[in-house]
Amino acid sequence: MTEFLRFRGPDAHAVWCEGAAGLGHTLFRTTFESANEVQPCTLDGTAWITADARIDGQAELRRSLRAAGEVAPEGIPDSKLILHAYRAWGQACVKHLIGDFSFAIWDAQRKQLFCARDQLGVKPFFYALLNERLIFSNTLDCVRIHPSVSRKLNDLAIADFLLFQENKDPATSAFADIARLPPAHTLVWSPNPGVPPQVVHYWSFPCTEERIRPANDYVERFTQLLEEAVSDRLRTSRVAIEFSGGMDSPSIAAVAREVLVRRGEAIEFTGQTVVYDRIFRDEERRYAGLAADYLSLPLEFIVADDFQLFEGWDTPGAHSAEPSHQPFPALRSTLSERIGAAARVCLTGWDGDAFLSESMRPRLKSLFNQRDHVQLLLDAVHMSLVQLRTVSFSFGYIKDAVFRSKTGALPRKFPLWINPELVGALALVERWERFQKEKPPANCRRPSGVKGLEIIGDGFFFDFFDTANTRVNVEYVHPLCDIRLVEFCLSLPLVPWVFKKNVLRMAMKNKLPRALLRRPKAGLGGSPMKMLEQASTRALLDQGPEPAAFSTYVDGFKMAPLTQKLDWETTVPYSLRRWLVQLEI
Repeated sequence: MTEFLRFRGPDAHAVWCEGAAGLGHTLFRTTFESANEVQPCTLDGTAWITADARIDGQAELRRSLRAAGEVAPEGIPDSKLILHAYRAWGQACVKHLIGDFSFAIWDAQRKQLFCARDQLGVKPFFYALLNERLIFSNTLDCVRIHPSVSRKLNDLAIADFLLFQENKDPATSAFADIARLPPAHTLVWSPNPGVPPQVVHYWSFPCTEERIRPANDYVERFTQLLEEAVSDRLRTSRVAIEFSGGMDSPSIAAVAREVLVRRGEAIEFTGQTVVYDRIFRDEERRYAGLAADYLSLPLEFIVADDFQLFEGWDTPGAHSAEPSHQPFPALRSTLSERIGAAARVCLTGWDGDAFLSESMRPRLKSLFNQRDHVQLLLDAVHMSLVQLRTVSFSFGYIKDAVFRSKTGALPRKFPLWINPELVGALALVERWERFQKEKPPANCRRPSGVKGLEIIGDGFFFDFFDTANTRVNVEYVHPLCDIRLVEFCLSLPLVPWVFKKNVLRMAMKNKLPRALLRRPKAGLGGSPMKMLEQASTRALLDQGPEPAAFSTYVDGFKMAPLTQKLDWETTVPYSLRRWLVQLEI
């Protein structure tokens, strides 16, 4: 199993065994402290760890450790810092750790395995309990190669992929024998016959109230937390960034530059941006270029116009451990390869849209229905002032929020091409309707933020960036998903701070070009799928063998007409077919 993981840990590999316990590790060095790291490792021979981890807020953690009578030397790798925390607080150590981590500790004295996954689930953790033996890894394919693990699929997880493009059960995987440790959970297991693992939820996102403070305090505190989040992720000599022409990733780049200047460190810093130049009008190149020039950031443009639907689906870069809907796998693998050639660590701008921006429509409509016209007027004035900072200025937003009977996209229809036998056996229509009707609580101030937390909390959100799927040695890090920053952002008053990302725009004043700060939220200029030629598209959709298991999930006769209307949903069954072919099922 350790040998299999060499692709994600090229720098060193080792195996440690003692009695019934065995740990293996392949190392990928992404921090200065990991230069001399060896895993599995121990402090005193009583507890051994294998970890995929970056621990943030280390100064505060060391203070807490000293107060608990435990001294963690400066410069030790993060894996040993976790061991110090475990020695100080035992299983409660996770309540003192922040960052991205997935680890397992074998406590030789207690004959007990203790495992944990970070609060937002950036790092994955899979396990299988078979024949009184617990097998685990941060890589699903690694667990699969153990001879005790069967190839049997989890039909409900596959059905969820077809319905929602994600598994709705964060404790399962696409394989019947393999479970997933959800985010913010620990697992404790002792090798005693008939005793299942104890899985415990150790952290929930706090429900914070709005903090009323002077306007400057909001911006200063936000800026401070953003700088901490970025700084904790800059512990290497070369960094890349998935760069765009929006607000989020350029803001991360601007803060990173300030942090590096303050430290006096010379770090190689480059950006990679995906653009469309021909098939539809897209201004990403223009705005990304403006921001890059302003920041003196070397920027590489990856032109996406020539990438075809499902092109390169059978290459290593398009590999997916579980069903994944990536209609343009060659584009994604090209981007990952370019980033991997530039650096070992890549910053992203996820997920500013969820935590920094919120629709005001629910609040305005509520104020109108409550006849709180004074507050409605005050909010309207605040919104107008915010809009003056962007190129969009319209009272139509307020009118639509108050008087439109329906908002948002039209409800989706149940996919008729799913195998009817599967639909009946798993009650999929009822499952579909239940999840379609789910809404935030009526008094929820931040529906987008809550939805973002739910998506991330499912534990699948970050799989897209994991080396197990990209097959490129890059550590993707997400400063805007730092739990310290997210907690603060979700406590901000809606008006004026999270309308049109106003707190971010204020924090980036004089740090980004004015044209970018005034740019309203913009998506792609068109749909790449709809712009492709139908003939070549059909050929790409139909190429490749038909896996035997495919008919268990999809009615092929009803799938044929989908090529007449190409969009995100109609191409989902083709992604499943390619995944099943890759599995050789």
